[in-house]
Amino acid sequence: MASTTEQGFNFALADTLRKKHPLWKKAIQAEQTQVLRDSPGKQPDIVMSLAGVSPVVIETEFMPATTVEDDAISRLGEHLVSTNKAIENVIAVRIPSKLREVEQDEIGDSIQQTVFEYCLFTKTEDRFNQRWPEKGWLQGHIDDVANCLESATLSESLISKSTDILEDGVAQSANILRGGAE
Repeated sequence: MASTTEQGFNFALADTLRKKHPLWKKAIQAEQTQVLRDSPGKQPDIVMSLAGVSPVVIETEFMPATTVEDDAISRLGEHLVSTNKAIENVIAVRIPSKLREVEQDEIGDSIQQTVFEYCLFTKTEDRFNQRWPEKGWLQGHIDDVANCLESATLSESLISKSTDILEDGVAQSANILRGGAE
């Protein structure tokens, strides 16, 4: 019986994810080099780069997946060649070993039925990496991983900057109102 490689699995996973959202058809790429600005030889497992949102990388590894978290963390802060945007979020996915034994023509169906373990790493403005959940792994089907991917496209740094701008605007408006009332 043939064995599925991690690379083969990643092509199937990317294909499955592309079908989860109409905008993801051309936004998700698997196993490509020349993607990271400062590390052109490195090959992220899956990259999702969509206009107007933060790029997200997915790193995968078959169980016991002892290095998937380190691989994920190593992608944080890298910049994409295509957009020059920084990677702020990376999803680490542990692939059940049983998927190694699935024939290639059945891997897509197996992905739909499998419960994956995954976590999200986020690069914060204070240069610390946050892991969610802090300990352990989330468990869910491919739709749960896709939901996590969609949520991860929200840039924490952009949200933080927007919040700061909003707070400054409110403070300035309050000062103007106070000054006008005196």
